[in-house]
Amino acid sequence: SQMSSTRCEIFNWFFIPLVISLFVIFIIPSSSVYELLILRGLTLFFTLAHIHYGVCVIRQMCKHFNVYSFVLGKRKPTLAKK
Repeated sequence: SQMSSTRCEIFNWFFIPLVISLFVIFIIPSSSVYELLILRGLTLFFTLAHIHYGVCVIRQMCKHFNVYSFVLGKRKPTLAKK
């Protein structure tokens, strides 16, 4: 099958905000007061990023299969754009 030949990426862009926040929490001494706030911000960021990714994947799949999401009918054929 096609999926068996796929590999994960070596670098994930989510590591950048994670490393920055860990650097701030562990290296800067006064940041321990804001540790919970920083971690809540990270949680919010990662949650919104995953929701955005999911919405984009659903839109691409709907466009590819010519269907509407959460609707049982097919789309009307559209003219190809030049």
